[in-house]
Amino acid sequence: MLLGAWRHSLTLGGLVLMAWAVTARPTPASAWRWAKAMRAGVAAYEQANFAQAERFFKVAVKEAAKFDLGDPRAVQTLNAVGNLYRAEHKLDAAEMVLQRARARAEVSLRSTDPELAAALNNLGALCTVEQRFSEANNLEERAVAIVLNESRRRHRDP
Repeated sequence: MLLGAWRHSLTLGGLVLMAWAVTARPTPASAWRWAKAMRAGVAAYEQANFAQAERFFKVAVKEAAKFDLGDPRAVQTLNAVGNLYRAEHKLDAAEMVLQRARARAEVSLRSTDPELAAALNNLGALCTVEQRFSEANNLEERAVAIVLNESRRRHRDP
């Protein structure tokens, strides 16, 4: 899991929500730009350079909007943005983005997809920070169940 101005939060949050309204055909260049932006965003995040991480993640959001609905990179991008906001204590913005990550994962990915587990876990971690322990527990239990079931399946099917 990936370990300020309110206006910037709303700008990126709005960009995240509107990005998927754009229907564009993914290209190898989009995939390359997305990967480059995500790597740079994660590196900046890990150095606690949150402003720079946000700039890179904005590029990743733009590129992820071009991917197919079932592409897990869109959920990865939303999770990264939500975790960034959580680290910056922008909890309302974090919840909005992490809820979007969970919704997108539930609609577009397999019920056993690790990205769904990550989205549930990240939202659960936010609920823990907000002392919504019952909700956090439910989300994290779902995440663990996905990971365990997928692990069991992989060990059965060589």
